[in-house]
Amino acid sequence: MKRKLLIIATAACMLFSSMTALAAPKTMPDGGTFDADYYAATYSDVKAAFGNNEAMLYQHYKLCGAKEGRHPYAVGASVATSSGSSSSTTTDDFDAAYYASKYPDLMAVFGTDATKLYQHWITCGKKEGRIAKAPEQKKEEEKEKSSGSSDLDDNISDHATLAKQLLYLVNVYRLDKGRKELKMNDQLVTAANRLAIGNDDDDKSSSKTNDRDYKKLAKESSYVYDEIDCSHFKTSDDKPEEIFQKLRDEDSDMLKEKVYRDFGYGKCGKYHVFIFANEE
Repeated sequence: MKRKLLIIATAACMLFSSMTALAAPKTMPDGGTFDADYYAATYSDVKAAFGNNEAMLYQHYKLCGAKEGRHPYAVGASVATSSGSSSSTTTDDFDAAYYASKYPDLMAVFGTDATKLYQHWITCGKKEGRIAKAPEQKKEEEKEKSSGSSDLDDNISDHATLAKQLLYLVNVYRLDKGRKELKMNDQLVTAANRLAIGNDDDDKSSSKTNDRDYKKLAKESSYVYDEIDCSHFKTSDDKPEEIFQKLRDEDSDMLKEKVYRDFGYGKCGKYHVFIFANEE
């Protein structure tokens, strides 16, 4: 009986070890390091678009995710190598995922190869003053700021994921039309949310804010614009795809406009505000 229990326990350990190895990041054909399961589980907007298709998820990371600061694998994960061994992507002083995301020039050369990124840091990065790991103090400050945030900050935080999903859909549309990608602008996000909060009134079918108010708010937020435009509407739809379709129906020409580079989105109740602008 003891022998049977020992065999079962050993088999269970082997199975667990096998599952753990499969869950670890792996080296992709181009030399990059990526964990499709982690990426899909962490970024629901990407999973909604590509499911668990490893090739598509990795392609998204290389084209968009790295620029957006998304991590290709969990911090501290062990990377599976072709020889079957593994190496840690982080030490007490180094985080490969953070290092690659922070420095696009290194990402262009080394991709997400944790070993090469670490080698660069110890040979060159330290001397160049590069930061190899997210500062703990900054994380604490962000945590404290979040705990004492105002209603406006809470509203921005509540819809941050939706804003990223909508920006992704906007950029996919723009790229298909031969236009450049937009980037999220915190000042425009603040302005858009202030306007959304001020216009959430179920008894009104139209906005009580005109385009001048958008420009005024953007200017008050220290955003110096060259061109600015907005779209604002009400809809009971909650899914990003449905909200984006409404935006396309309302302002397809604005979506395709060449001059815009920055994006801001705000929501309160059923009211949605999009701001597109080009910084001066």
